[in-house]
Amino acid sequence: MVDCQLYDLSKIPNDVRVKIINYVMESKRVRARDLGVTLNLISMIRSGKRRVTEDLLCRAMSFLSLMSWLNSSVKSPRLSLRA
Repeated sequence: MVDCQLYDLSKIPNDVRVKIINYVMESKRVRARDLGVTLNLISMIRSGKRRVTEDLLCRAMSFLSLMSWLNSSVKSPRLSLRA
């Protein structure tokens, strides 16, 4: 599990956030309900009508292992750790 408290999530751009949501839902088989949102919200996020909040991003990241996070194609090139 990735501890999102260790990362400065505000620096992750929305396009990367959407990729993380898609990766978690498609590769890890996580449902919208498991993320605490509706499928309608996921649809709006995917279509660009809504942004991925830091809270939703954190919940999605909790389904990732550290190795899958580091090896995935969705990671942000400049993801900085919090001090």
